[in-house]
Amino acid sequence: MVPLTAGTAGVVLAALTDNGVAFIAGTCLAFSGIYTALSQFWRIPVLGLTGAAAAAGIAVINSAGNLTGMVSPLLTGAIQEATGGFRHALLLIAFVMSLGVLTMLIVGPRVERTGAGSPPASQRPQRVTAGRDDSPRKETS
Repeated sequence: MVPLTAGTAGVVLAALTDNGVAFIAGTCLAFSGIYTALSQFWRIPVLGLTGAAAAAGIAVINSAGNLTGMVSPLLTGAIQEATGGFRHALLLIAFVMSLGVLTMLIVGPRVERTGAGSPPASQRPQRVTAGRDDSPRKETS
């Protein structure tokens, strides 16, 4: 959640500034936050779901990403034509990212707590302590 929040702040900074250096700094912050958050976001279906449900969850995320990749350039162009700049398009992106922050805030801790994707205790590997053997010893003469 923290990297995505930083990425959202970077997009807002880039949208609201007229300074070129601040725009580049905001864009760098946005990209670093977004790409850092991706690995945490993709963990949610794997931790919270098992089997076919996990595959379906990953497919839904992938499909939404593909749809967004198709719609976003069209929407950005329409906003740019209507307003004469990209400021409002960037603010829309920041709004969508803040929805992602809320999703991570609500779903993330719930999934971490339940750990539905983890195997049952009977299927987990046994803990082995190196250098210790508690089995009874036979004395040899």
